[in-house]
Amino acid sequence: DNSEMELTITRGTIDPSKSRIGRHNLHLILDAGDPTVDDIHQYIPIPTDAWKSEDLKSYQKGVNRFSDMCKCFGIEMPIQTEQLSGLKGWCIIGEEEDRDSRMRNSIRRYVLSSS
Repeated sequence: DNSEMELTITRGTIDPSKSRIGRHNLHLILDAGDPTVDDIHQYIPIPTDAWKSEDLKSYQKGVNRFSDMCKCFGIEMPIQTEQLSGLKGWCIIGEEEDRDSRMRNSIRRYVLSSS
C-alpha cells in the first residue's frame, strides 16, 4: 500500500462503462514486474463533451487524471490501443475493496516525470 512501482501496460482496450450509459473507459492491464503482485486493472473514464455539460467539476477531475495517466506512460492522442502494450510508467499503488468486496491492487496516483 502506497508503494511506488514501475508498471508496464500489458494490454489496453476501450470498454463501455458499466456504471454510466453512453460513456467509455480506457481499460489498462498493468504488470508490476513482480510475480507475487497481481496485475492491476485500471479503468480510466474517457472525458466527453456530454460529461462536461452534465458535471463540470467531476469532468475536470476526470480530465486531470486522464492527462496525468497519459503523461506518466507517454501516451499520445489519439489513443491507439494496439500501441499501448509495453509502455512503462511510475505509479503510487494501493489496495482497495472492489464491488465484490475483494481486495485488489489499484493506482492511487501517477508519478509524473520532470522532463
